[in-house]
Parts: sequence; structure tokens; C-alpha cells
Amino acid sequence: MYRVATCSWPARTPRCDAAAAGGIFGENVGDRGRRLLLTVGGVGLSPRAPGTLGTLVAAAVDAALLAAGWSLVPVRIGLALAASVGCVALGPWAEKHWGTKDPQAVVLDEVAGYFAAAALCGARHDGATILACFVLFRVGDILKPFPVNRLQGLPHGWGILMDDLAAGVLAGLVVLAGMQAW
Repeated sequence: MYRVATCSWPARTPRCDAAAAGGIFGENVGDRGRRLLLTVGGVGLSPRAPGTLGTLVAAAVDAALLAAGWSLVPVRIGLALAASVGCVALGPWAEKHWGTKDPQAVVLDEVAGYFAAAALCGARHDGATILACFVLFRVGDILKPFPVNRLQGLPHGWGILMDDLAAGVLAGLVVLAGMQAW
């Protein structure tokens, strides 16, 4: 994933200059910031279940907002939109940086998908709703039922984001239907 740059003076190459500017990972401050945002503070770099951990961070933020008594629907919509914009804007950089389409380390899309599910649940929101959104979103994101699976083929950040956003909308609709039936 990361390469340690080895440069000897007076060699001047772009890679050596990048290493000098950003330390052993050859990252500058902008790259470091993009990586931290896309991996939700580094959670996406976990070797096990990074998507689940990213979703868990989103659910924890949702629970903290609930405990604080905030008006959750506008906040959830805002968080889903902000995470979505981040994915689309930084998607091309992420694919180049990690060298793959829809890199596993990028979990900002999970944050967007979770908050899309949670926003659909409206004002009737509690711990059980948070848990249901978490579980159903993860199931939808992992299984990628039709038409969710088709959306990964979209270019760059759109492909990173849209499958998770669709899984979130489906999860939110299932939770909302369950809330209406209950």
C-alpha cells in the first residue's frame, strides 16, 4: 500500500521530493488530509472489516447526536450529503492513490450510506432504529442486491459512492416499513 522512499543526496527526483515533504510515506499534507477523510480518521485502514468499522463510526455519531437531543433528520441529511460530496470529489484521487476501483480503505461511502438509511427513518429514532439501520445497511452493502450491484460500475467517485447510497436507501426503506408496521 505504502512504499518507503529511499533517496540519497544529491539525487533530486519527484519521488524524493515528495518523501522529503511528507515523511516516509511520501505524502504531502493534502494527501494525508484526503486519506484521513476518506478512511474516516484511519478506520478504513483496518485489516479486518473496514466497511463495518466505518459504518460503526457513523452509527456511534448518530447515537451521540440522539443522546444530545439534536434535531436529527436535518443533521443526518447533512452528514449524508457531506460524505457523498467527499466521495465524489475525492474518488479519482482515491482510485489513483490505492490503485484500485472502489478501494476497500475508503469508508466515507459507508458513512454516506448509513446516514441515508438513518435519515429516511425520520423523527422516530431510537437505539433500536440505529441498530436496525446499521445491520440492514451492512447486509445490503455486503450482498449488493440488484440494482445496487450495478452502481459500482459508475466512474470514479460515483462508483465508490452510489452502491453504498443505494444500499442505505434500501435499508432505510425496510426500517421505515418496519416502523410503520410496528
